[in-house]
Amino acid sequence: QPQDDRALRLALATEIMGKTAAWLAADDDAQWDEVFQHFRSYHEDWQRRGFIAMFRRLLDEQRVPERVMAYPDGERRLTNVLHLGELLQVATQEQPGMEGLLRWFTDARLRPDEDSDEQQLRLESDTERVQIVTLHKSKGLEYEIVFLPFCWDSKPKDAKGPFSFHDEARPEMPVIFDLAAQPQHLPQADKERLAEELRLLYVGATRARYRCYIVWGGINGAKSSALGYLLHQQQWMTDRVDEVPPRIAGADDDALCADLRALNPPGDLFEIAALSLETPPPVVAQDAAPAVFTARKFSGRIDSGWRIASFTGLAARRDQRTGPAEPDYDAATAVEPSITEPRVVDPNSMFAFPKGAQAGIFLHELFETLDFPTASGVELDQAVTRLLRKHGYAAETWQAAVSTLVQQVLDTELDRDTGLRLRAVGSVRRLNELKFHFPLARLDAAPLNEIVTSFSPDPDDLPGLDFDQTRGMMLGFIDLVFEHGGRYYLLDYKSNHLGNRIEDYALEHLVPVMRSHRYDLQSLIYAVAVHRYLRHRIRGYRYAEHFGVVYYLFLRGMDAARGAEFGVHAAKPAQALIERLDALFGGDLQ
Repeated sequence: QPQDDRALRLALATEIMGKTAAWLAADDDAQWDEVFQHFRSYHEDWQRRGFIAMFRRLLDEQRVPERVMAYPDGERRLTNVLHLGELLQVATQEQPGMEGLLRWFTDARLRPDEDSDEQQLRLESDTERVQIVTLHKSKGLEYEIVFLPFCWDSKPKDAKGPFSFHDEARPEMPVIFDLAAQPQHLPQADKERLAEELRLLYVGATRARYRCYIVWGGINGAKSSALGYLLHQQQWMTDRVDEVPPRIAGADDDALCADLRALNPPGDLFEIAALSLETPPPVVAQDAAPAVFTARKFSGRIDSGWRIASFTGLAARRDQRTGPAEPDYDAATAVEPSITEPRVVDPNSMFAFPKGAQAGIFLHELFETLDFPTASGVELDQAVTRLLRKHGYAAETWQAAVSTLVQQVLDTELDRDTGLRLRAVGSVRRLNELKFHFPLARLDAAPLNEIVTSFSPDPDDLPGLDFDQTRGMMLGFIDLVFEHGGRYYLLDYKSNHLGNRIEDYALEHLVPVMRSHRYDLQSLIYAVAVHRYLRHRIRGYRYAEHFGVVYYLFLRGMDAARGAEFGVHAAKPAQALIERLDALFGGDLQ
């Protein structure tokens, strides 16, 4: 749910994501826009390409391994993160889709399978393990202690099978494969076998940093081994490698040890010890005494009066308080009873289009994604069809009606004096779903009621505000902010169903809806947010010159042929009203 600001902030504050309190508190719109775009993209990646593709991309782009490894137990943490990712990927085979996988994960955390090998904690590093590697693989590596238990194991070449060797007399064929095992080639092949064993012995014996253990003795195969050649030969290479002195072939351990002692230089470079055949007792790990932890006592004071406020929280009754503010998508409570219900309604018209929050989400996303100047014809029809299917609506039923609605909305003249139409607003001159925060000093319902009603032409028709004293931040989402002719306009899309005729969306019917749902208060909060923003961004900003109009578009009832007569509620708040609200929210007006 990348649109859930509270959940996203909590995620960013985790040690995995590593954002600091200062970073989270920064009032940087560009920074937060980038974050939202990243997480929307991860969300889409999960839907299109699957969990593990999204997971690996998130780890890489958010530099999770680098951040986690900076902790003292970084290897442990990173191993756990990667392990959990693997478990989740495996679970997708039986739990396709986001919701199913999240339910599985929640259940696995609450009721772990103690008998599952896959869910056992993994060793974060191999550095503490006894490592068994081949001599070939060990080249170039170093180990504190090395055991070479099989240096005596050797098998000389014989005439029973094919072998290969190098023929220096035939450079055009450097490697000869003798499949017939001809006897005249056997000495050269065995010589090369011994050379390779000598090379591997050197590799193994030089891997040790502190100590190297080598098992040696008159064991079967030792006489033809590389170690036998090095330690017990009394002459250099003969014509036949296996023509070794009988000394090693028939010598007992005492005689072999005497050869080794003769090789040991002064200072005892190596030690000769008999290998015990007794099985040593098993080593039992001793559990260390568990550490005793005590919780520190909290002596500070938590300010419970600070909170994040929103229009929804201020307008709702005390018994209807909701959670954190979210974009206003015309929830079910905003559906109006029809003023007139004709007996016959076109089942494929926008008057018959489903009502409620889901319809609002669909229409908001549609207008967010469209490029207004080019939204027509085949391009528009394809965009509408794609989003209808995404939101679970029958495209063949509603595509024509929705495409017509879009064209009516974009081509409706919102202002006769300037000829303003949304069709003329390009993507570089608009901001979609503009999220804002601004500081909120101590705010009570009474002074806010007083200011708003004092500027209302019909104050008795406004439902009174009743909320607890609030201090903290004001949060909101503006559907659209755009610039036209040097002025900045606010716009809110409304999918509310007011009736089955366009006449039901005339201005006299829109005003009661604006008042009953306190959209008037919502528009004022939005206006203050944009007023503050423009004041900081435009040199020489003047409200009368730069601030435009606040539009509420009731989409179902708009008709380009009739202009702003239907479906359009337009108002520019008085400058004095905005300045008084600005002062009230800032704590300069009590």
